[in-house]
Amino acid sequence: MSLKTYDVGDAIRLSVIFQNLVKVEADPTTVTLKVMTPQEVETTYVYGVDPDITRDADGRYHFDLLIDEAGDWFYSWAGTGTVVVAEERKIRVRESVF
Repeated sequence: MSLKTYDVGDAIRLSVIFQNLVKVEADPTTVTLKVMTPQEVETTYVYGVDPDITRDADGRYHFDLLIDEAGDWFYSWAGTGTVVVAEERKIRVRESVF
């Protein structure tokens, strides 16, 4: 699978689905999202504390990320309690010629 490339100024929806052991979508005790910029600046968001994380339905959450610099971005979702997930992804943002 090839990595999609984005441009500076794009808004990207980061989504996650949490499931319990029998594959039923369910909410964890806490939902945390970590985002790291190409300059290795890490920001942590927690559902219920930060209004930027949206709960769409049982076990489904999203965050809209505005890309403001070129390079490789990383993000990681995590849940705690009986419903857990650890999902890490990379976002590639190309340099602008302008």
